[in-house]
Amino acid sequence: MQYNLNLRLVRLVASKISRWLGRDKADLAVTLGSGLGGYGADLHGAREIGYADLGLPYCGLLGHAGKLRYVKIGNRGVLILDGRVHCYEG
Repeated sequence: MQYNLNLRLVRLVASKISRWLGRDKADLAVTLGSGLGGYGADLHGAREIGYADLGLPYCGLLGHAGKLRYVKIGNRGVLILDGRVHCYEG
């Protein structure tokens, strides 16, 4: 049962990301942690959406912005997950 619930949630978030991207396409996804926190905010031309707007959990640690960013680097679309939730955060 838990597997089916998790799969439904993953599909729901994936659908929200797809709608947010629109016609843009991601070729690569990168997850940033504390050491690279803030890097995503410095990317020229990036657009962002908060994890909460996608139905994802809140990131509470310093250096974890809790934002999904999309930017074109060269001819590649890149998704940047700026922060992640640690299992001890709930």
